[in-house]
Amino acid sequence: MAEQLSLLEQLAQATHCTYLSDLHRPGLRAAVLKAAQTLSQGDFSPREWSDAVSYITGNEQQFLSAQAAIDYLNKESR
Repeated sequence: MAEQLSLLEQLAQATHCTYLSDLHRPGLRAAVLKAAQTLSQGDFSPREWSDAVSYITGNEQQFLSAQAAIDYLNKESR
């Protein structure tokens, strides 16, 4: 059985990033947001979403739901 990719790995793959660190690029935020919106939110815990958004934005964040994390990414991508 194949191991599921992490949330960050899935976002990087969906946005065609070679490296996870590419997810930090501000110009990629809209693409990351779009990719996040296509993922099944329930596949990852709120902690995983919090860690991923914190990594992407560089701002330490805690979310109680995937939707709250996606909403924050939406705000940050404007």
